[in-house]
Amino acid sequence: MKLTNLRVNGILEPIGYDCSSLICSWTVTDTPSRHPTDIRLEVSDNSDFSHLLYQKEGADLKQSGERITLELMP
Repeated sequence: MKLTNLRVNGILEPIGYDCSSLICSWTVTDTPSRHPTDIRLEVSDNSDFSHLLYQKEGADLKQSGERITLELMP
């Protein structure tokens, strides 16, 4: 499985944008499955994901746009 086109609010690299809300989208390729069975969306404040700020999981997450409910920090 390969994830591509990871975007936040439709922006490929959303650094420096003032976003009041977040919508995450992605594309899944290189998989024989047509329907996802287990999806996990995680947001962390560090690269090793040892401190999660947000987590949502389940088969009903929408890869075309999933809202992230998180209080944003500068």
